[in-house]
Amino acid sequence: MSSARRHAARKSSSSAPAPLSRTTSSGPGAGNAATGRPDGEYRLGSHQVYKCLGGVRLADGTLAGSTLTLDQALRNLVNTLGLSILDASKRVSTHAADYLGVVDRGRLAMGAWADVVVLDRDLQLQSIYIEGNSIDHTDAF
Repeated sequence: MSSARRHAARKSSSSAPAPLSRTTSSGPGAGNAATGRPDGEYRLGSHQVYKCLGGVRLADGTLAGSTLTLDQALRNLVNTLGLSILDASKRVSTHAADYLGVVDRGRLAMGAWADVVVLDRDLQLQSIYIEGNSIDHTDAF
């Protein structure tokens, strides 16, 4: 069984709450088809949505989501708000996991899942590890 399938099977059998979005679940997007894609029309569940200027809206203009990726959120915390990389990293990992009551995520510790992203000095994504295994992220978006 592939690592992704083991990950999905383990996740589905977990008693932990479901992730709020793809950003919370260690992927870098907001959990909709418009993330990482140009402005235009997309599907979000059973809804037709429209991406424009980073926002995702229903036909009536109601906000339906965001396309902010987790790596961009981290860069915003560091570069715009001036947080240290340590503080910003904890806010997008450990604090998020703690808020959800998930003790085996969001930290590097014995018994944790070993889901890790590697960033360069400019906080750009270089590699992704799921359960300690490197995955190809080049076509993730």
